[in-house]
Amino acid sequence: MQLIILLTIVNQLTFAPKFDPNLKWQKLTTAHFNVYFSNHGILKNNEEIAKMVTWYCEDAHRKLTSFMGYAPYGKTNVIIGDFYDYPTGWATTFPQNTIFINLALPKELKVYYRNWLEHLILHEYTHILTMDMVFGLNKYSRKIFGRIITPNVLLPLFLTEGYAIYNETKFTKKGRLNSSYYQMIMRAKILDNKIFPLDKWVTYELAEFPGGETPYFYGGSFLYYLAEEYGEEKIIKFVQNHSKGFPLFFNCYAKRIWQKNFFKLWHDFKIQTIKKYQSQINELQSKPLTPYQKLTTIGYYVNSPIYAPDGQKIYFTSQSSHEQTTLWELDLITKKKKSLLKANISSPIRISPDGKKIVFCIRDYYNNFYYYDDLYLFELQSKKLKRLTQKMRTADPCFFSSNDKIVFVKNEFGEYSINVLELSTGIITTILESNDCEQYLSPCPSPDGKKLALIIRTPEGNIDLFIYDLVTEWLIPITHNTALELTPCWSQNNYLFFVSDLNKVFNIYAYNIKNEAFYQITNVLTGAFAPSIAPNNQELLFLVYSSKGYDICYTKINYDSLYSISPIPEKTLDTYKTEKNSSEPDTIYGVLSNYSSITSLFPKFWLPLFTYNQSDKWSYGALTYGSDILFKHQYLFYALYKKPLNKSLIHFEYLLNCFYPEVSMRFSYQNNNYLLGINSCFPYIKNEYRFSFTVSYFYEKKNLQTGTIKFAYDFSNAKTYAYSISPEHGRAFSLCIKSRNKLWKSAITQTQLIGSYKKFINLPLRHHVFVGKFIFAYLWGQALYPYGNSEVINIRGSTDTFNMHYGINLSLEYRFPIIWIERGVGLSPIFFKNISGNLFCDLGKESNSLKDLLRTDKTVRSIGGELTIRTLWFYEIPLNFTIGTAWLINRKKMPEYYFKCEYDFATIFNRSKAPSDN
Repeated sequence: MQLIILLTIVNQLTFAPKFDPNLKWQKLTTAHFNVYFSNHGILKNNEEIAKMVTWYCEDAHRKLTSFMGYAPYGKTNVIIGDFYDYPTGWATTFPQNTIFINLALPKELKVYYRNWLEHLILHEYTHILTMDMVFGLNKYSRKIFGRIITPNVLLPLFLTEGYAIYNETKFTKKGRLNSSYYQMIMRAKILDNKIFPLDKWVTYELAEFPGGETPYFYGGSFLYYLAEEYGEEKIIKFVQNHSKGFPLFFNCYAKRIWQKNFFKLWHDFKIQTIKKYQSQINELQSKPLTPYQKLTTIGYYVNSPIYAPDGQKIYFTSQSSHEQTTLWELDLITKKKKSLLKANISSPIRISPDGKKIVFCIRDYYNNFYYYDDLYLFELQSKKLKRLTQKMRTADPCFFSSNDKIVFVKNEFGEYSINVLELSTGIITTILESNDCEQYLSPCPSPDGKKLALIIRTPEGNIDLFIYDLVTEWLIPITHNTALELTPCWSQNNYLFFVSDLNKVFNIYAYNIKNEAFYQITNVLTGAFAPSIAPNNQELLFLVYSSKGYDICYTKINYDSLYSISPIPEKTLDTYKTEKNSSEPDTIYGVLSNYSSITSLFPKFWLPLFTYNQSDKWSYGALTYGSDILFKHQYLFYALYKKPLNKSLIHFEYLLNCFYPEVSMRFSYQNNNYLLGINSCFPYIKNEYRFSFTVSYFYEKKNLQTGTIKFAYDFSNAKTYAYSISPEHGRAFSLCIKSRNKLWKSAITQTQLIGSYKKFINLPLRHHVFVGKFIFAYLWGQALYPYGNSEVINIRGSTDTFNMHYGINLSLEYRFPIIWIERGVGLSPIFFKNISGNLFCDLGKESNSLKDLLRTDKTVRSIGGELTIRTLWFYEIPLNFTIGTAWLINRKKMPEYYFKCEYDFATIFNRSKAPSDN
């Protein structure tokens, strides 16, 4: 159990958020919440937003505590931010109940949300109630040990997310479980016989599509089934019972509640789901299905297919677990596709009328703490990428009929507007401001440039299609219903195509501008999206969903035989303004104050420690960890007493994130020996690379008094993906200089210079990688050993240590995947990801002179291989286990065998860039 908690703390330290240190924060306190908001942004309504958040929080508390039969002790902390251009939130109970809410609205609207903020708060507060819940003996244990007693934190993630999905749907009557989107996913699973087994539902780290969405989709659907079949009170009783006893015995609690373990419940769920959705599929097949031809078989997230103006090529983007987001060109005559650009493209792509340029948004880091979208222009002939805006938070760009004008959506900290950019002058003009509409999406100019089709999210939550007349400045509603209308697209013959789930299935529809008639264009079994009309108006390009993701299809359009549907009722914009949400917030009174770290900095738990080794025998002690709400201050403290030797060990670490750079301090004391260190790190983060500069000082009193100052530089643009077993391309470079002398209070004088360079090269076989690594070290001064770095000359199979002035190390590796497992062991807290191999050759040499170093004699050489299995413990903690063998080819020795366990920082890096919740 100590190991579990220590790994949890390591994970917490890794994922602890870092907010802009220049921000000033305030706190709004209500009966059950502390809501924190900053002065970020140019608007002055941050306090009003905070008051709105407090209302939804108190409303969620009233509903959810009554339903779940539990209320947390003390107040829950809610942090409001607008730091990223994607919707996200997260919740943690360690070291205290905290929710983070990013205010950006969803841009891809496949789920109907009456109010996004309401759904997000219901979702995250359900996490707090679920994970914080303690009953029975655990309730008394928490009074002794503090907040480390949280048994429901160890629930499989499909249950953790399932409760949140269930509650966001139950208390809004909307959300994912009532959406056409989740029904589409399940229909596709039934059609392809691809319902995942239960042990695949437990983690966000699944590489197979739909990846991180798996615990949300299956967890929500499964709990909905259990509630319908056995009653809501039993799903609540299960989580309450689990919080009473020892965690991880999920099937025991399931049998107690439902008289069946989870695997039998999953089997019943599968049978009933197939029966339910097969009936839905049969109903859809009763009408003629749209014939279409597939143009791609990529799957995952293929997006925004568009025709070139000559109709002979199409362009699209794809994002998958195998590679970075890619811009593709597909020749419709030769059927050959080629990659044009790899970048973090975050919007649909649109082509200029002359077919020479493509416009889109790229999302990138700004000042290390913000992740915003900006406009970029890609020239097809020269393959040059040009940035058009800086930190403007743009979305959905599209060319006018002119090659020189681009229309786009701008998000100015919650205020959305439609703008036009003139490429020749760089002038940006606003043509449509917020006007009480919550969000603008997908503006698309008509072929004559006089009208603008767009999607508007209204204050009531409706997602409707509008036309904005650029001449008269009239905003004309085309639809007004509870369906979702998406991605309008004009044809050259006065038809406006768009996506709608009007009949609970996403299909392509069309609106005739002249006679104001509506037509259903497609009838598919899963879902059709992103229409694009060929220049000849006779062919329709669109995306079709399957269990593998989205792919591009096309079909012929016969306008004489279009299927007409009843007109969709229209309402004027004034009608929209007069309608009000039935749950309009009442006034919530809160106390406003400035943020103070001290009040939340005290430790919230302690953990007894027991260790044993051959020399020191048993040791006894305790550990604690704490941080303030905004993670400006974090600390870790533990102490051990070794009774047989009458020794004590005290260790304290402190991390300060109040300003740039990041500063950390460390202090250790044992038997009159001590270590004191301070470290300052200057990180810089971008999409394509990241680097840091570090300055450290360590003072140690042991056998000798040593003071060390360290300068380090690290750079990496290496890329990894969900299916990667290693960084696949790019390079990493580091340079470290350590100095010990009297100036730094050191009894010895010594300097070390160590530089390393790694190069990762893609091989023709997918995810096979060639890695070259070179290390050079130069040490001078006295007492080179044992104060030298024994890891510099790291020849696998050799036990030699580095104790000379010069050293070099060259490693060549061939890394390759063997099998992708992606299965758990039942519901036990271990998930197997994959097994990979590594064949290597190591060369190394050390010498007291540079001349001798360059000679080939006395070079240590080894060859060997490694087998690595990658696992996730407790569904999120990545650990790699490696067994290897190495043979020193220039020494008469038998092969050496070794074993190692590593915390997978590559996985951590990938997860840190993804949102925690959808």
